[in-house]
Amino acid sequence: MDSSFSGNTLTLVSVGESGSTATLQVYCGSKGEPIAIYTVNGTLTWSYNASTAILTLSVTHLSPARIVVYWRFPGDVDGDGDVDASDLFDLSKAYSSEPGDANWNPDCDFNGDDRVDAADLFDLSKNYGKTA
Repeated sequence: MDSSFSGNTLTLVSVGESGSTATLQVYCGSKGEPIAIYTVNGTLTWSYNASTAILTLSVTHLSPARIVVYWRFPGDVDGDGDVDASDLFDLSKAYSSEPGDANWNPDCDFNGDDRVDAADLFDLSKNYGKTA
């Protein structure tokens, strides 16, 4: 299991045989219930227990599965609590990038697939105008 935490985003990579299921528990502490959870290369179900602050993730693998947990709106690139024109501007600068590209910005890759593309723009547009 690989994991990384940046700002209000947790990325987990669960390795397992195709068709196998892994269950993971994450203590969320004062962050509380996540706003959004995405998976790449797997089917995900999840639950959050507010009394224990435990997030339980169950992923059925298609191959190594990447799970991205957000405690802020997907689209809030700058982490200021809203999705607005400045976030759209940041995403436009990173559009069509991948890790290693000069314009890569991991905060714009909302679904964790290592590409800033139309799927990320769609996520930003769904939350445009929302505030925390």
